[in-house]
Amino acid sequence: MKRRTRFLSFALALVMLSVLFVSQAFADGYALYYWDPAMGLYMYNGTHTGIVLCTQLTVREKPSTSAASLGTVKNGHPMLILGISQIGNPNNAFYLVDLPSCGVKNADPGSVGYVKASLVKMDPYFVATTKSTNLYATPWSTDYKNGEQNNRFFLVIEEYPNWYAVQTANDSAGTSFIRTSDVGWYSSGVEKRVITWETPVYDETTWAQIQTVKRLTVASFVTVSGDYTLLVFNEGKSNQFRGWVPTYCVAPLVN
Repeated sequence: MKRRTRFLSFALALVMLSVLFVSQAFADGYALYYWDPAMGLYMYNGTHTGIVLCTQLTVREKPSTSAASLGTVKNGHPMLILGISQIGNPNNAFYLVDLPSCGVKNADPGSVGYVKASLVKMDPYFVATTKSTNLYATPWSTDYKNGEQNNRFFLVIEEYPNWYAVQTANDSAGTSFIRTSDVGWYSSGVEKRVITWETPVYDETTWAQIQTVKRLTVASFVTVSGDYTLLVFNEGKSNQFRGWVPTYCVAPLVN
């Protein structure tokens, strides 16, 4: 009887641990992660990207504001996120990031750094306005922050009932609010992606660089392979072309 009780206690402990792991795995949204004791971090499964929300972000050697700087990253710059220092306290958490993707000069391939998690939008996405849209200082209010915006793409920072918190300008820090009713699908029936930073485009078969596309270029999604996304640019036009771009420079355009 004692042996059976001991077994049941052990089984219950395993169940509780599995529940804890699953709850932790989804604690910060839809990004699954696991604890890596060697790194002392929660490492993400799959590819996760980020966009800098502040004016200038410091990349550091360790997950601490007092750690040495490896360089700085401008507002709007994308990066590849590999892990996070802690769960449950996002204001004190740091992301482990791929240093070359941050655009840090002379960064070796595979080198890493740390950035303050609260200053980065993880797994970013954009919305498009299809008509004249006002930016508001707060949600559920009539206080304008900026005048009308026509046919703009906005980086979404947070979602609220009937409102989006968005980045006010595409090249500087600041948050405004837009009504979800002012947002529409850019091209119905086709998955779209937004290029978040100027990036090279590589030929679909030879992988030779064929083009450079500017930030906020919109393209049609085809597929993902490894660290690259295949897109169709200028779809339906005489200058249409397809090519691979780094996935960390791509974000969905959604309703």
